[in-house]
Amino acid sequence: MVDQMFPILTTFTEESQGAILARCSDLKFNPDSGAVPLRESFINLGAARDILIDAIEHQKLIQLPITIQSMLLKNLSEISRAQASLLGGTDEVVNLVAATRSSSRR
Repeated sequence: MVDQMFPILTTFTEESQGAILARCSDLKFNPDSGAVPLRESFINLGAARDILIDAIEHQKLIQLPITIQSMLLKNLSEISRAQASLLGGTDEVVNLVAATRSSSRR
């Protein structure tokens, strides 16, 4: 599962976040419509991404139980899906914020 997480994590970049915020602006989506502002969610996502990438690179993540790895992969996939949908023109701000909050709270 770790081999599936890494490529997803590498897409959570400042550039992708900037593109998402620009898309929100272009389409008049409210970036503050979630439980917390989208920009704040991106700060949390960036911190979580850095921790997870470091854990993968130092082979620490593989030591977690498979159920936890599975949960992480599911959350990362949901964040990735919400980002892709938003970039595709669907208002996914609330879903993206919710998915980001879920992954940072666990």
